[in-house]
Amino acid sequence: MKIAMKFALSLALIAILTQCSGGATNSSGTTSTTQGISRDSANSVIFFGDSVTAGFGFCGNEGGADSSNISCSTNASFANNWVLGNNSLKSCQPVIPSNDRCSNNNFKGSPWDAGPWRDEPGAPKIAFSYQIAKMQDSKSPASIVNWAMTGSTPAQWDPLTGGVFGPQLQKITNTTAVLTLGANPILSSYLKITGFGVYTIANGVCAETALVKGAAAPLDNSELGILHCANQQWEAIEQSQHLLNIYKTLLQNGNRVLVLGYPQGCPWSFGNWQPIANPIGPASGKPCTSNSAPSSADKTKSISQFDQAVTIGTDTNNRIKQLVSESQQQADQKWFPGKNLSANIHFVLPDQMLFSDHQAWSSDSWFFKNDTWVHPNESGHRQLALTVIKGMCENYKHWCGDKPVW
Repeated sequence: MKIAMKFALSLALIAILTQCSGGATNSSGTTSTTQGISRDSANSVIFFGDSVTAGFGFCGNEGGADSSNISCSTNASFANNWVLGNNSLKSCQPVIPSNDRCSNNNFKGSPWDAGPWRDEPGAPKIAFSYQIAKMQDSKSPASIVNWAMTGSTPAQWDPLTGGVFGPQLQKITNTTAVLTLGANPILSSYLKITGFGVYTIANGVCAETALVKGAAAPLDNSELGILHCANQQWEAIEQSQHLLNIYKTLLQNGNRVLVLGYPQGCPWSFGNWQPIANPIGPASGKPCTSNSAPSSADKTKSISQFDQAVTIGTDTNNRIKQLVSESQQQADQKWFPGKNLSANIHFVLPDQMLFSDHQAWSSDSWFFKNDTWVHPNESGHRQLALTVIKGMCENYKHWCGDKPVW
């Protein structure tokens, strides 16, 4: 069972999809088609990307392929259970092709068929896109849809290199797009979980670099540093180029783009600090701040599991922010000279200090626990919603005011 994760990590938890077209009835009882969603350019927002945007951990309209062991209702979380019974973490692990199961925006495996969100009984309400939909001024709301797919990667959304979701991204035209992409699959490479010390649940290629012979990897990109393996993985899969291709395509298709960074967190399964699964369930682990060891570079300095996880997350956010900045420059200087499209893409970051104060082991956690503390819970999604609202107001003059007005 591959439980790919990290702050955004379980981003790797459910991935890949196939194209579907309209005619399905959504959770609000309306009928929609994929083709019609982005037509109202002035008053629509399409959310897409990975499991953070999809709201992994909280169920949607389940019932797609390979979902016989999933019975949770919309907005209910999956169980604190590794394998047994319905709605376990095992039941929610990735399948190929992915069907977005155990994600708040799921619509029987095809989230783009759900249609615009409506405030009706049975509608999803946990993922930050839906919290924004609920929070905005009902007199002048934006139409909101969520096409995110848990576990998806930039390569899969890249239309220029044949990504499986590339054709879907090409349908986002003349509208506003909000996305989280870039953490997956890099962060999943730092997961390590063994089933009660007997069988492998997750064994990321970078996990063993965190703690070597009782010494912690330093917080840098040296050969022994915690960033070294992540940087190798990033370059090997051409993550930067895929993200730039996505940004370029969105701008070329007349969109305004808001790229959301990832919240600062630390799954207990990060690295090889505490790799053995607790039989009680995936929610049980030791606080990352309680695990520390001397640095392999300087034995007089102590480095914790939390320090390393934050370093990886910060580096990922910095890379994404830098690529957004690069796309702004490229838009004006190379891609679309004379069109001033650099003003149509911006990066926003959740308040990392606030998230740091609300880790999974705190009394007021902003992290979902049943996936080993990877994704935001409902409170965490509210903070992401507030981040997006603020960024949208500052950069595009939408969703401003106490009751956000589009």
